[in-house]
Amino acid sequence: MKTKWFLCFLIFSFVAATSGFAFTVILKTGKRIDGTWLGEDESRIQLRDQEGTVLSIRKELIDLKSMSTASRVQQSSAPKVIPSVVMGSLEINKPESSSTPQAIAPAENQSLQPGNSNVPGDVSLSSEKQTFGKHLVFGANISSSYDSNINHDSEDLVRSTGMVYGASVRFRTSKHRPSFYLDYQIAKHEYTQTDVWDRVSQNIQAIYRRDLSKRLEFLARGEIAFSGSSEDRERGDIYLFSPALSYSFENSYALQLFAAHRLKRFEEDINNRNSTNRYIGLVLEKRFGRHQLETLYRYETNDAIDPRYDYWTTTYSVQYTLPIRKLRSSFEVSFKPRKYESRTFEIELDDDTEIEVLREDKKWSFEADVAIPIGDHLRLIPCYEYETRTSNDPDKHYHAHLFTSRLVYWW
Repeated sequence: MKTKWFLCFLIFSFVAATSGFAFTVILKTGKRIDGTWLGEDESRIQLRDQEGTVLSIRKELIDLKSMSTASRVQQSSAPKVIPSVVMGSLEINKPESSSTPQAIAPAENQSLQPGNSNVPGDVSLSSEKQTFGKHLVFGANISSSYDSNINHDSEDLVRSTGMVYGASVRFRTSKHRPSFYLDYQIAKHEYTQTDVWDRVSQNIQAIYRRDLSKRLEFLARGEIAFSGSSEDRERGDIYLFSPALSYSFENSYALQLFAAHRLKRFEEDINNRNSTNRYIGLVLEKRFGRHQLETLYRYETNDAIDPRYDYWTTTYSVQYTLPIRKLRSSFEVSFKPRKYESRTFEIELDDDTEIEVLREDKKWSFEADVAIPIGDHLRLIPCYEYETRTSNDPDKHYHAHLFTSRLVYWW
């Protein structure tokens, strides 16, 4: 059954996408540059030439009159497509600005969620303007949120507002397609109605990439997160290593196979939840013009000290990103069924007999956000997320609405 669902998932992804775009730039000197359109801002056009080099061309050098008759849109020939989700989670060299954080796991890492290990403001590091910057990039951000059920409880709904203040610094070896970069983020989290999620979190990432051929690429990522947590809102420290292989097809398709080995470590009073977490998955991406369709499948196992926290889970997600004038919008839907291997609860049958059954959960989430540029280095990112979980254990049902607004500045 799993295989059947997975095959249907990939077939849907291929059918839903359409062909890519090619673009010709004519300079005032008369030189023509053929390539694949990547994006633009107020002063520059960005495209990838036929040799795979990403070019940033100032508009003042372009012969717009000649381009109005010579430029055309056609099916893309052979650009190298780099999936925006690397190792199932990490964006690298995304030419368009995006509201998806440049850190693990697309939808599940909303920066204002109290259980998130990422620091809000990573989005600035993936914006198209940042690709024109220097090797060292600094960022600062402030975020506010409203959560209708911050503890994800079925009955005791705690409504909370929150503030997050963050800063980041990133070093990269080059402006375009860096072979290595190192990223450090720190943030202070504060929430009303509860102090469970108040903390100072830190995140360190290192990424290495290498072209194995014209279309095949290898990536490796290491990450350490202190006082962060996973998508399950488990506060603790995380140590992760994740390799990936990415292959670019014709027509702006890219397929990536990724895996990860992750250690979760918690405070002494709950260290029975310390675990080794492993996952493997696929990402399929299709770009058409400035639009992007991305689908993900991930299979994950969790092996904890206490067998009650052993489980396996799968993730299915679809994300669509599109430009609206100067804005950048993103919509994502994900589904995560989970089965525990030893965690049981009692149910009562009609004849008053009590039996123990293994717990099974199903979680759905929807996320929509938009990146609004305010000048060259400032961005406002409002976001809405709805999350709900059903379970054969009635005490584990919940639903939650999360509204966030992030203001990000980088230089």
